[in-house]
Amino acid sequence: MAEPRLVRRRRSSAPSSKPPVPAPSLGPPSARRLALESFLAFEQGNALPDDPPAALPDSRDRALFVNLLHGLVRHRRFLQGEMLRLALRPADKVHPLLGALAMLGLYQLRFLDLPPRAAVFETVELARVFGQDHATGWINGVLRTAQREGWRGTEAPGTLSLAE
Repeated sequence: MAEPRLVRRRRSSAPSSKPPVPAPSLGPPSARRLALESFLAFEQGNALPDDPPAALPDSRDRALFVNLLHGLVRHRRFLQGEMLRLALRPADKVHPLLGALAMLGLYQLRFLDLPPRAAVFETVELARVFGQDHATGWINGVLRTAQREGWRGTEAPGTLSLAE
């Protein structure tokens, strides 16, 4: 019995009937996306906004925006240290956007009373919104490792040495 042959088809030079895939859109504003954008601007030396953006009409979204942004700024050093520890990468090997995304997810896991799966999912989806599909596995891994550790910022972390 003869083995089946694989036949390779040549690509035609005729234009495809499918429309080109559009560049990723940032879509409708969300509290997480706007907080991340404001945090990145702050990291570049810009001032924090005085009020939540008018693009967030719901009071819960505005409150989440303020909580996320102020929490990222307040706990920036802790979150960056945690991100680097969990990522197993030196700081110069982590793109600023990916680092900020991981820090946003870590803040939600460590300090907010949100279901962990929601914090991880929303952060990974936000990475996709920013066109970082290639890094969703890395972000997911960092956040799932943090989730497995289970420590939350509202609990005593045990003994933390200042020298470490």
